[in-house]
Amino acid sequence: MDLNIFKKTRFKKVYGIDVNQHYLDQTAERYADLADILDCRCVDLTADLANLPQSELVIANLLIEYIGYSSFQKIIQKVAPKYVSCIIQQKP
Repeated sequence: MDLNIFKKTRFKKVYGIDVNQHYLDQTAERYADLADILDCRCVDLTADLANLPQSELVIANLLIEYIGYSSFQKIIQKVAPKYVSCIIQQKP
């Protein structure tokens, strides 16, 4: 996903959540111009929801296939977003 859609003038904070710290580091480096609003967090979404912040919008593209519906529902309950957007890829 191209994070350049998140303009500093429209968003106070953008959270990047992933289980891979190396990927998060690369993301922060790639989008250094968003450093004021981009908060990358290494979180195992199947086990550790305590560090998830509340958010108005959750974009979860190609996530549910990996963590399962039950874990995704717990995340949405914890984060309590106003809007949820997700793309699901059906596995063969």
